[in-house]
Amino acid sequence: MHSTCTSQSECHENRFPHLRLHTRMERHLKPLAVAANITQAAHCHLNTILLTFGFLVVQYRAMTDAEDLVGCIAILKSLEKHWLAADQDVFIATVIVNPFFRTTPFAPSLHFIITHIKSLPASLYLRFFNLQAPDAFYTELHDFLMGSGQYSVIEVTCARHLRTAMHTVCWVFPSQGLVD
Repeated sequence: MHSTCTSQSECHENRFPHLRLHTRMERHLKPLAVAANITQAAHCHLNTILLTFGFLVVQYRAMTDAEDLVGCIAILKSLEKHWLAADQDVFIATVIVNPFFRTTPFAPSLHFIITHIKSLPASLYLRFFNLQAPDAFYTELHDFLMGSGQYSVIEVTCARHLRTAMHTVCWVFPSQGLVD
């Protein structure tokens, strides 16, 4: 009897179709399990929530097999629905002011040029304190984003902390390229 399988795993899947379903379920549920563990941690911050949303979007957009599309589309629509209901400015600002990320996770666009980036924290300052941000706020924000002034060694300091963390804890987003 000749087999039409092209690989041993394909023959295995043909003989045991429930394994294929199990594999697909695992592929869909694993990113959600990772996200649940991250976001339910006691030390989870707002910036982690946005980065985890981004992680999920990347994971589900990468699943392009026809059998994955229905589940992926449903998950992506749910993520989009929740993102649209969120206070996006606060989440984005928390990532921007995180010295380990700043604007790195965001796709290059007109919204992420320095002038626009400065307006986001300034509008939140107005919203939280009901006052216009002082000039010193803009200067400090500019120095932070550009890595100048008192923040001139921020990249070196963050890189050192990341190297230490890589040896002592698990890194969830290794593809960010944040460590040399």
